[in-house]
Amino acid sequence: MDKLGTSYSGLNDYTQSLKYFQKAKNIYERKFGLDHIDVGKVLNNLGVVHNSLGNYNKAINILENINKKHD
Repeated sequence: MDKLGTSYSGLNDYTQSLKYFQKAKNIYERKFGLDHIDVGKVLNNLGVVHNSLGNYNKAINILENINKKHD
């Protein structure tokens, strides 16, 4: 799912990208737990896509939460 999100992001299809990054996040959280590095990576990707869509507050919120978890 994460790779599909990256591919759609590369095509500037951010709606589809968000869909697949969200699916990847849900799978990783169930499989590895909330604090796993793969969850952090996909959250970062979600933040970047929200930034690309102009959802700056959402992007900032996601990215700040990643930093809080890993400080």
